[in-house]
Amino acid sequence: MITKADILNSYLEKCENLRTPVHLGLRQQYEQQVSTQDISPENVSEREEVENSSSADLIYIGNFKNNFNHRISDESLLPICAALEFCAGYMQHIDLRYNHLSCAGTVTLSSRLLREAVNLKTLNLQANSIGPRGAESLSEALTNHQALLYINLNGNVIEKRGAIHVIKFVLTCPTLIELDVGNNQINHDGIIAITTALNKANFTLETLNIENPTFNSVMQETAIHLAKMLAINTSLQKLSLKKFRMRCDGLYTISQHLLENNVLRVLDLSCNEISSDGAEALAVYLVNPNCVLESLNLASNRLVDLGAKAMAQAVAQNSTLIHIDLTNNNIRDEGLSRLSEAFFHNTTLLSFKLFGNHFDQQCLKLFHRLFQTPRTNEWYPDFTTYYVDEQVQMAYIETQVPYDIYV
Repeated sequence: MITKADILNSYLEKCENLRTPVHLGLRQQYEQQVSTQDISPENVSEREEVENSSSADLIYIGNFKNNFNHRISDESLLPICAALEFCAGYMQHIDLRYNHLSCAGTVTLSSRLLREAVNLKTLNLQANSIGPRGAESLSEALTNHQALLYINLNGNVIEKRGAIHVIKFVLTCPTLIELDVGNNQINHDGIIAITTALNKANFTLETLNIENPTFNSVMQETAIHLAKMLAINTSLQKLSLKKFRMRCDGLYTISQHLLENNVLRVLDLSCNEISSDGAEALAVYLVNPNCVLESLNLASNRLVDLGAKAMAQAVAQNSTLIHIDLTNNNIRDEGLSRLSEAFFHNTTLLSFKLFGNHFDQQCLKLFHRLFQTPRTNEWYPDFTTYYVDEQVQMAYIETQVPYDIYV
């Protein structure tokens, strides 16, 4: 049986052999895991996240408060990889998000651990500095891994070449259900490569985040590739197209092909350039019998009142949506009033977010009546209403429906 004490002793020995300074944060973490004494209340949640992993797992999250000033670099990663080599086959989880790893560190991780970690289930390298060469080393190490479920490379710099390498090993991992390559400076060609790979109808991926690519123009060139993928793919349930520079023409193309899709549950279109025409195209999809969408995020677009009215008409008829986010869309009193009336007719919707628009007394009175009306299911809005001197006021509240509605 492998224990944390075994890992700590092996790590200290490797540091001595390699003449590498002991990483203070790693040493403290392993010593805390070995000892069960002196656990301060403020550290419990972070400790529990680490302790819930198996002894062989490598979990060191750089933005934890105890690790913030002691993040792992390429050099400090070498001895810990050497120390864990003997138990690589037992590893199930590697989480090194928010550290200082570059391509060199990723090559070390791939050659020393990932290649032999055949039982690995999750790999999280979010918010490091991994480039195309690092993505290539990951591809070589993870190809044909049969247990891999989750990969997160969000916030790196793998670019187009790295995205193509990622797709190579994604296609050979038969159990992979979640891939996050958002915020990676991936251009048109990289996005097209990803969508082309997902045109395989028997693929297992359920969640895909490709937000904030690097486009030299608006995303209409890639819209048709996304649309065809959504019409063919039968496994993808969650998709984030946040910050895609998407306009109404691109969304119209995607919406038309979504009419053939009966599996997508969560769609994030926030922070785009969608106006009322795009909302009308989405409204047609929302009332389609094939639509099974449960969560729609249109925050920080340009819907205004006309787009809000189109959404309201669709929401009134839709029977699948559980959550909708229309925050910061420059919607005024008239559009908000139509939305509040639509919510009266919808019995399945639980959560709606509208803060950051322009509320006036007409819509506030309607929302206040909505909140006061008895209902089978509880509302989870992002604001509350109350009377002050015969005027309805509102205040922001933080609520989250207890449901799987985010990418």
